Amino acid sequence: MSTGRIAGEPTHEAAGTQVGDADPLLAQMRDAVRTGGGRRSRLSVWMAERESEIAGMIAAYGADWETWAKLWVASGLLGAPKGWGVDGPAGAAARRRAAETARQTWLRVRRRRQSVRRAAKSKATAMQADATSAGNGDSDGMRGLRPGDEEAARRRLAALDREMRERSR
Repeated sequence: MSTGRIAGEPTHEAAGTQVGDADPLLAQMRDAVRTGGGRRSRLSVWMAERESEIAGMIAAYGADWETWAKLWVASGLLGAPKGWGVDGPAGAAARRRAAETARQTWLRVRRRRQSVRRAAKSKATAMQADATSAGNGDSDGMRGLRPGDEEAARRRLAALDREMRERSR
């Protein structure tokens, strides 16, 4: 996998699927978002693209938000807050603010991913419920059909069609 324009950035989208450069418009759209042209920060986009790796690191070692914030500021993914380069209490406070910003960004990335997963799961559950309710009359729907058993599928479809016509009378 090659890297993109943000330090060490892979050329895949957050969902984990490969994004080729076959479509130049998609590549331009992706680059615009990655450079801060969208609603999300560069750090948020970067974290979303590497969510599983970051989550694994946090699970294994814990999170060191202050150290990571320094790395992200140095790489340009996170803006340095006022007082960042100052020694003493003002600099320490600035580093804590940057660390808290990074931590909150991570929590938002995780919440977005969890809401996408919940939506996908509820959609799959709804589709499964629709499929099983199609044959809730005297028959057993399409269950019990073996893959490749086209004749049985045709018979079952004809039976469902008859059942539907009877119900609509």
